[in-house]
Parts: sequence; C-alpha cells; structure tokens
Amino acid sequence: MIAALNKLFATCPLPSANTDPNQALKVYCEACSNYSADDVELAVKQFIEGTVKGVNAAFAPTAPQFVSQMRANLEYTGRIRAGKTALLEQFKEQERDEEWASKRTPEVKATVKKLVDAFVANQDEKRKPKTPEQLALEADMIRRHDKLFADQFMEFNGVKVSATLAGQFGVVLTPPDDVDETGDMGEMRE
Repeated sequence: MIAALNKLFATCPLPSANTDPNQALKVYCEACSNYSADDVELAVKQFIEGTVKGVNAAFAPTAPQFVSQMRANLEYTGRIRAGKTALLEQFKEQERDEEWASKRTPEVKATVKKLVDAFVANQDEKRKPKTPEQLALEADMIRRHDKLFADQFMEFNGVKVSATLAGQFGVVLTPPDDVDETGDMGEMRE
C-alpha cells in the first residue's frame, strides 16, 4: 500500500508546495485503512493514467478524492459481481424450467386436468343449496358436538373442571349416552 502511494506521489506532486510528504502519506494510510492493497493499487493506477474524471491530473488527489475513487471502484465491481450472480441464477432457473418442461408430458397434463376438474366439481357441489335433510343432519351434529364439549366439564369443589384435569384428581367422568368410549359421536358421513 505504501509503495503504491509513494508511486502516486512520485508521479503526481502534492497540491501544496509546503505539504510534508510524510504527513501526507500518514493521512492517506489512515484514509485507506479500510481498503485492501489491491484497492489502493488500482486507484493509484487510475490516477496515474489519468482515467479519473473531475480531478486535476497535474497534482495528486486529496485523500478524500482518493478514497472516493476506491469506493466507486468497489461499487462498480460489486455491481458487476451482482450482475454475474443474477445472470447465473437466471441460467439455473432456465435449466430448471427446461427440466420441468421435459416432465410436462401429455399424460401428466391429462392427470393434472382431471385433478383440477374434480376440484372444480367438488367446489361447485359445495356451492349448491343444502337440502332440509342435510341442514338437519348438520344441526344435529353441531348439537351433539356442543353437548360432548359441555359434558367434558363438571363441577369439582365449586369449580368447572375438564374431564382431563378431573382425571388427574382421581375423578372419572362417564361419557354421555350418545358418545362411545372413544369420544366418537357416530358416523354422520355420506
């Protein structure tokens, strides 16, 4: 890093005639402390070749100008790296698309169409108005469910307690008449 900066100062004089080169080198080194030697060498090369716009090439850049150029270089390389990464990801997605395209055979498409048609038909069936018998069955199931839930609680020492908690105290609840031992309320499916 110091060799590169000395090369810059040997090629481009410092702007002020009474600037101490050692003090300038110290300031530059402090300003460049967050950058690698490669970053410094690239910026020195750009200033020596005169490719940095907006800077008087007759004199060495100020430390802020020098650091700004290194930051611009890093942003540029970061954009290039991000572009390469995005391009590689795009190629990977294209490969995945081609792989999936090879699996989209007419048989697979027909199977998917059957599944979608069955789903749509099922949804259409659900949208139809329910018959009075279906509504009565659903109301009966809801009533039985509410009763089963309510029967899971009992009074224990003045407090309503669930059957599970009561069992931990040694109290056993008996299931309601219309519920079997497994807690199943019966077959209501069609």
